[in-house]
Amino acid sequence: MRTTQRTLIALAATGLLGLSVAGCDDYLTVDNPNIVDASTIDPLAEASSLALSVEQEFADNYAELAAYSAWFTGSLYNSDINPGGNLLASRNLEETSGPVEGLYTGLSRTRALAGLVFETVEGTPVEVSESAARATLFSGFAFLFFADFYCQATVDGGPAMGTATLLDSATVHLGNARTLAQQVGHSDFENAAKVGLARAYLQMGDAPQAIQVAESVDPAFTYDMRYSDDLANRDRVGNYLYYSQASQTTISVAPAYRSLGDPRVVTHGPENHNFVAMDGETPIWSMEKYNSYSAPIRLASSLEAEYILAEANGTAAMLALAQERRAAAGLEPYSGATDPPSVLEEFLEQKTRDFFVEGKRMGDYRRHPDGLRTLIPAGTEYHKTGLPAYGDQQCWPIPEEELSNNPNLER
Repeated sequence: MRTTQRTLIALAATGLLGLSVAGCDDYLTVDNPNIVDASTIDPLAEASSLALSVEQEFADNYAELAAYSAWFTGSLYNSDINPGGNLLASRNLEETSGPVEGLYTGLSRTRALAGLVFETVEGTPVEVSESAARATLFSGFAFLFFADFYCQATVDGGPAMGTATLLDSATVHLGNARTLAQQVGHSDFENAAKVGLARAYLQMGDAPQAIQVAESVDPAFTYDMRYSDDLANRDRVGNYLYYSQASQTTISVAPAYRSLGDPRVVTHGPENHNFVAMDGETPIWSMEKYNSYSAPIRLASSLEAEYILAEANGTAAMLALAQERRAAAGLEPYSGATDPPSVLEEFLEQKTRDFFVEGKRMGDYRRHPDGLRTLIPAGTEYHKTGLPAYGDQQCWPIPEEELSNNPNLER
């Protein structure tokens, strides 16, 4: 299988987002090296670095989105001591919960950095370029993840946008990314944009469009987000899932996915490592899948396109793909009920295993809140004492910081 590998650079996102500071003529004037005036940027020289910063910002947040959504949808247990993480994992999120705010800011920064690229290259020879395609692609994925994860989101201090509007924005950006990638001959960006676009259409309930786009994805295609083990910058360029597992020890594979005998979800119990949970009580079951700071996380693939096609085509197609994926994993054929809800449940379970902790289960939960076999039901006692039972939330609220600072939002 061909896998795209990208070396990401750790540019300071805040520096790229800044505005210029008015100068003074006296000796008290101090230049802020973290401030970049967009009007001073040479697009021919800087477009590549700016676009790479968009991808790096998204990559930095993608690993956290994968981890926190796995807490939220029951693939992982939370072993954190912080209230915000436990409220997220038990689906009792509040506007002040730290993870909600941090990831909202990260996705907003990805989108804003992309906007700086668009502003910089507009009307220049690099308006149609690999850099423009890269920025547009990850802007589209930022909108898509906003739509999957958050109940509402905003753009540039504007009014709240609901899921449908966010998905509309995702399709526009991903569609533009596909076109740009075609124009510059970048097949990897083109296919990644197609997978994201098909996923957005599926989430919108537009099966015909999802089918049309997914069918055009190249076979054996995979686009990975790449990470590196840079000791000085692990928090920025390292795989957060491994960091959470081996250093913070705030995540543990949930009981439903331990010792499955399925090569797609290989786990290691507490007797096989020295990890001690941050909370001191949750046994740490680690994932073989993310076994280093440099472990990649798959973002888009032809396999996901197959899942999109099957779901969009209905029950028979879903059952056929579920059987195919079971066989590929060396499992016995599915022999359960074949009514639509039962087939959907089996189909989504195979999808969960194929894309274990890759951030895709959140979208499945939003489309099919009753279709995830291993989702812990609302009202179930949380796995730690002294904390609320599992709630019934299906998406994340706009964070307090946005509510407080955006005049277009009402509490």
